[in-house]
Amino acid sequence: MRYLVIIISLLTFGCQDLLEYDFDLSEYDYEFVYELSNETKEIHINDTTTRYVKTTRKDVKLYLSEYADQWNESYVDSDEPRSDYCGPTAVKNMMSWYGQDFISYEDIGRDMKVNRGYITGSHWAKCAAICTGEILFCTNICLKIVEKKALQQGTNIKHLKKYLENKTPEGYTFNHTVGDPSMIAEILQQLLNGNPVVINELVNPEVVGGPDKDMLHTSVLTGLVIERGVIHVTMANSYKRPLRRFMEDWSLERLGSKARRRIASKLGARPFEAMWYEKSK
Repeated sequence: MRYLVIIISLLTFGCQDLLEYDFDLSEYDYEFVYELSNETKEIHINDTTTRYVKTTRKDVKLYLSEYADQWNESYVDSDEPRSDYCGPTAVKNMMSWYGQDFISYEDIGRDMKVNRGYITGSHWAKCAAICTGEILFCTNICLKIVEKKALQQGTNIKHLKKYLENKTPEGYTFNHTVGDPSMIAEILQQLLNGNPVVINELVNPEVVGGPDKDMLHTSVLTGLVIERGVIHVTMANSYKRPLRRFMEDWSLERLGSKARRRIASKLGARPFEAMWYEKSK
């Protein structure tokens, strides 16, 4: 019998409005009690597709077939037909796991409105609403922040959510959560159940070339590894990291000020957002 117990102690978590509070990861004290046994579990996706979850005392890994190598990803940046296509790549990886990998990048990009001229009159109006009282000066700054920070990504997360929900595999339900760091317990349980999880993160600047390149990125959680007693997450089209570092990236904290987080939220990117499919009960 395997089980996962995660005790999350929120020491001083105050304001619940993620657009207003100053997030400080040091306020969190994570204690993980993690016990697994050697086990292989069949995941029946549909009549023609079966996947596998294999656990040991040190990891949780997903497999496309019983004797295949571990599955971390099917698609990466180099497969993308153009830049800023991490959203469609996340979709392709999810569809690959659920046996529905037959939709082209071009069709996904079109349906998700990827890279479609983000700085529009609509965005100007949203910035103007945020900047009541200082329309011209504040709004121009707002748009620059949008262009340089929140919208370096090519996919609006609202469009991604709608697309994934519309593509929910038969026999599954679509799940979506935002703004609740304690949901990490549920997300890790989903991996144990054989369900990859789509998340929006702020990519580690050291990985992508320096602070000026820090940017929003959509990826998929695909496994867990325990190294020296520390839980790490493995991710499709991203990189393995300690769970604590992942929580920081997932919080989008490095977007900076409250205003930047507020703007990013207005345009679809919100802290602690996750999407996954789960077998219908």
